[in-house]
Amino acid sequence: MKDPSLYVLKKIQLKETKIKQQLSAIKEAKIMSDLEEHPNVIKFYTSFVENDALHILMEYAPKGDLYKVSYNFFQMLIIINLINFRF
Repeated sequence: MKDPSLYVLKKIQLKETKIKQQLSAIKEAKIMSDLEEHPNVIKFYTSFVENDALHILMEYAPKGDLYKVSYNFFQMLIIINLINFRF
């Protein structure tokens, strides 16, 4: 069950990043704000710029982001395959 009182504030320094990365961060916030609410998508609450940084307030994901979860999953598959290959 999701705890609605847990949030994540992603902070992206704009002043210290290249234009391409700045545009990517702004695009990320825009895409998240346009997404319909769905149980498999991290909920977006708001975004704002303060002190040369873009802040994106979103739902907390206790297992991390999709990259971390998929990376761990594929590492586990590799280990299982190595074990099965040896026997």
